[in-house]
Amino acid sequence: KVNTGVNTADLTVVTVGRYVPNLTPEQSLSAYSNEYRRMANALTALPGVSAVSGGNDIPYLNQPEQRRTRALYTRDRPTRDLAFRSPSQGADVMPGYFALLGIPIVEGRDFTDADTIGSLPVVIIGQHTARELFQNRSAIGQQMRWGDNAEYDPWMTVIGVVGDTKWQPAEPVPGFEIYWSHRQYPGPNMHLLIRSSGGPAALQGPIRAALAQVNPDFAIERIKSLDTIAVESVWQRRLWGFVLSAFALLALGLAALGIYGVMGYLVAQRTREIGIRMAIGAQTGEVILLVLRNGMGLVLIGCALGLVGAFAATRLMAGVLFGVGVADPVTYLAVAALLSGAALVSCALPALRASRIDPLVALREDG
Repeated sequence: KVNTGVNTADLTVVTVGRYVPNLTPEQSLSAYSNEYRRMANALTALPGVSAVSGGNDIPYLNQPEQRRTRALYTRDRPTRDLAFRSPSQGADVMPGYFALLGIPIVEGRDFTDADTIGSLPVVIIGQHTARELFQNRSAIGQQMRWGDNAEYDPWMTVIGVVGDTKWQPAEPVPGFEIYWSHRQYPGPNMHLLIRSSGGPAALQGPIRAALAQVNPDFAIERIKSLDTIAVESVWQRRLWGFVLSAFALLALGLAALGIYGVMGYLVAQRTREIGIRMAIGAQTGEVILLVLRNGMGLVLIGCALGLVGAFAATRLMAGVLFGVGVADPVTYLAVAALLSGAALVSCALPALRASRIDPLVALREDG
């Protein structure tokens, strides 16, 4: 349910690739980028397909929990000791990539097929990146460079600023996002994104046939919906959530059972006292309140000690928490209320049983 800045609905991902060794940049443009453009055109012609684009990397797919820290240079900070260093994510993308994923272009323009080898090196960055690198100035027309290899990573002109995205749904804070034109950096792999009215199952056959007609030498690695990829990207956190929830429910059940057993034992130990109280006029409600007061007093002390222990333990678990802080008051109060409720039920049953004790029977058994 987290807003990742990406619209995954009705999107199918087709991962294709082909490696040809020892190509010059111009040959790579022909062998890779031009072929991917032909594939996109062929897929667009399929029934039910409304748009096709792609990138050599996309959100959720094959992404680690942490982005890699990269050095980013601007004309104001052109040296290594002044460079910005932050968790970053980059991708070479085709025109229409942002519109297809629902990522807004908030300033400037998208890439076009004219942004190719030999033209002005250009780049599109995320809003967070623009704010950090250029402060209160407009990023459009500014120059920046990614990485420490000045020969491979030349100065690039910013032509657009887009909305921030989460490359993993559980990312805690935004990172730097840099996008290049795939025609300026053609590579052997591409994740083609297809928006259509039908899902991957309905498109499997037509997609394979269309791509085989364009170039049968490209291997198809994956045909899968982006929704499925997004869910699969958080399977580890889902597993942790399930395991921890199961142990938490088990602990709650054992705690409630333990409280019930202890309270039942305490009531049994006080059978004569309860009989005497009822013999001299104690009402049923008074007996129930007596038992509950004694039991819940212990529960409140336990809750106080438990909250202190939980606060210390969650600091050790900070790495697996998501959407809640280590000192989140709502969570602490909710858990304390839940445990107190379970304890109240566990105390209520012995209390009701105590209220039904026959004073004469209790006194006779004690004697």
